[in-house]
Amino acid sequence: MRQTITPKDALHGFNLRGESQAAWARRYGVSRHLLCEILHGRRKCLRGESHRIAVLLGIKESEIFLPESLAIASSERNGHERP
Repeated sequence: MRQTITPKDALHGFNLRGESQAAWARRYGVSRHLLCEILHGRRKCLRGESHRIAVLLGIKESEIFLPESLAIASSERNGHERP
């Protein structure tokens, strides 16, 4: 089981990686506006796209369905190798 992080930690991760929130949102096919709302603690992330974003960021622990290309990117980010 993976340890979850806080929205503040996720926001800090963007700065550490030098990655823009817009680029991350495009890569995962999610709303940049919704991503910003989550990172600044203005969304509860209970269902739908906000829940999916929270899981992708590592803020929430859950199972989500990802297209194969995103599942590979997600597993590589979490330290797993490609099959």
